[in-house]
Amino acid sequence: MPDFECPSLPETWEWWSGNRSATYYTRWFGTEHAENGYEGVIHSDDFQTYSVQIYPILAVREDGELDVSEFPKANKTYNTEAAAVAAVPELIREL
Repeated sequence: MPDFECPSLPETWEWWSGNRSATYYTRWFGTEHAENGYEGVIHSDDFQTYSVQIYPILAVREDGELDVSEFPKANKTYNTEAAAVAAVPELIREL
């Protein structure tokens, strides 16, 4: 997705999928889909600011869908995609 390489994430974390269009950007990351895991997202809908949120996974339903907290454990905003992506490893370590 980005024109730059995403940094390595701490053990048990990985970069997932992402989307970019003319009007929005998302990039997902997280841990294995399990209770006590995390799901994170970098999001921008104006390309002026990039928000990073990391949410705890509360439960995994029988159908495999996740119940994710509506309250992020990390929530920061950056001016560029590169700064937001680069900040993810440190935000993870601060959890």
